[in-house]
Amino acid sequence: MEIRNLKLLKKEISSYYNEYINTRDKLNKINLDSRERERQIDLLKFQIEEIDSAKLKDSDDEIENEYNKIANIKDIGLGIGQIIESFKSSNFNKNSIIDFINKDISILNNLVKYDKDLEVYLSRLKILILNFRIYIVSLLTI
Repeated sequence: MEIRNLKLLKKEISSYYNEYINTRDKLNKINLDSRERERQIDLLKFQIEEIDSAKLKDSDDEIENEYNKIANIKDIGLGIGQIIESFKSSNFNKNSIIDFINKDISILNNLVKYDKDLEVYLSRLKILILNFRIYIVSLLTI
């Protein structure tokens, strides 16, 4: 009878041992998964810091502006040519310098939709026309 009890006991111990081995393997896998997860988190944090430090700009606007500029290069060239000619012209007839600058502002207003970089020149012409008007008013008050 003792042999039979020993065999049962051995079988029971073997079952407990197998359960222990399975539990230990699961625990090791959880630890590995946890370490892998921590490694992934560290990697993602690093990547986020790199992206943030790169200070990337939204380049869609830049790309669209370049596309518009290239697609309308002929119109831009003609418009800028007209502006240059108006500055070179000495034939004012009945037009004043202000009339010429207003015409140039109108041309640039149309070109800015093709090339946002021209806004700087448009602003400068608007300031110029404002300065001419201030100058004229100050001359009239003398």
